[in-house]
Amino acid sequence: MRWIYFVFLIVLNAFGRTAWTQERGIDSNLPVTPLPQSQASPDLKVQSQFPYFTIGLGPFPIPVPVFGLGYRYQNGHNGVDASFSASTVVVLTEIKTTLLYQYYFKPSYSSQFYVGAGPTVAGLLGYLQGNNPLIKVVKILVKHRNALLLSPEFVVGKQYKTQSGNLRFIQAEINWPTVCIYNHRVHLFMLPLVVLNYGISF
Repeated sequence: MRWIYFVFLIVLNAFGRTAWTQERGIDSNLPVTPLPQSQASPDLKVQSQFPYFTIGLGPFPIPVPVFGLGYRYQNGHNGVDASFSASTVVVLTEIKTTLLYQYYFKPSYSSQFYVGAGPTVAGLLGYLQGNNPLIKVVKILVKHRNALLLSPEFVVGKQYKTQSGNLRFIQAEINWPTVCIYNHRVHLFMLPLVVLNYGISF
């Protein structure tokens, strides 16, 4: 009698599956197509690396154009970004190098958000003379030429791929606090310095 019990279970299971598919308008005879790997595994490991150039504005409240070059590497949730940038207000030029660790919340080739942090070393070249408003603001930070700036940098941004397959990113960079060394003196600058950048891979 045990075999009758097993046959009954098989029939009941088949009947239940058929009723379920008919109720939802699904043909039970159709083959089941597996999802592509990119859809079946949302946490698919993302690996990429590319050089880029950036254009931006800052540090606010001084809307100075900023131009930079960099290289970015990502392996899953983790990444490294090294960059070099320069900005100028004619009487004063800043040259900055940065090395960042970046964390990607949901790695994806199409679109992903990230945060990062790392050290920044910058140099100020020039001499501040005059009393126009722009120079007065800059003098809050440094009064003489050839100053060295040291600070941690924090970034938050979004990286995405265009329809043509090129990578882009938009990010905000915050340097705080900043140690300014000039004339054998050390000054701690507590105002956050914010730069907004748009990056384009090449």
